[in-house]
Amino acid sequence: MKVDIILNQKQDEITTESGNFHWYMVYDNPQVLSLDVSAEKEDEVGLTVGLVQNVVVSDRVATYAGDVKLSLIPLGGVPCLDATEDESIQPFYNELCQGQKLQAVGGKPIRLTMQDSPGVQVASKAWHKDTSTEQPITKLSVKEEFLLSLWAKKDGQTNGVVIKQWEWSYAYEATPDKDKEGKPNLRKLVVGANNATEMVEKASLVQDIKLDGKIATENPIRQWSPAGWEGRFWPG
Repeated sequence: MKVDIILNQKQDEITTESGNFHWYMVYDNPQVLSLDVSAEKEDEVGLTVGLVQNVVVSDRVATYAGDVKLSLIPLGGVPCLDATEDESIQPFYNELCQGQKLQAVGGKPIRLTMQDSPGVQVASKAWHKDTSTEQPITKLSVKEEFLLSLWAKKDGQTNGVVIKQWEWSYAYEATPDKDKEGKPNLRKLVVGANNATEMVEKASLVQDIKLDGKIATENPIRQWSPAGWEGRFWPG
């Protein structure tokens, strides 16, 4: 199978939205891998190929004063399928990654494009209703790792095979800015270095990938520690 990389772009330029109630972080420029895929052998003609993405590490933690912490955890744990909620497209990431049939040898290639821009949203204040205690956020730490697979299967089969794979990740920390008196300003954020990577092709393929189950974006668990805390004026 012939696979040509058209674009391999790492995400950058983090956009921040902050206020009295929440922090929201997302990348302006998304992670992109665009491929042209075509058949080189007759037994590849008719195979359905597409891009399947798994989240393999998800560590998203908001820390508040008083050592209060909020962890955002994928509902089914990790690894998990990272895909559209449209079950007719799953296990493929979205419409641009959806499985298509390879044409005749030497025929027009299939274009597959994965574009992802992970975001995270947390309350800027924690609240303990039993004690009427409020604590402001002091830091947001985010680290996630992904496995993207070029996956192929024959008609009528549910099991397929991984043809190629790429790993990518990102990590950053955000903290409140300081006002003129040196006090935390929750409405203005300072974001550290953008530790995003390009897609790196794996030499050793992982065939046991997640193709079903809870998807990464489906109602993530908001785990507070210690128990009894919640988001102030904001879900969570």
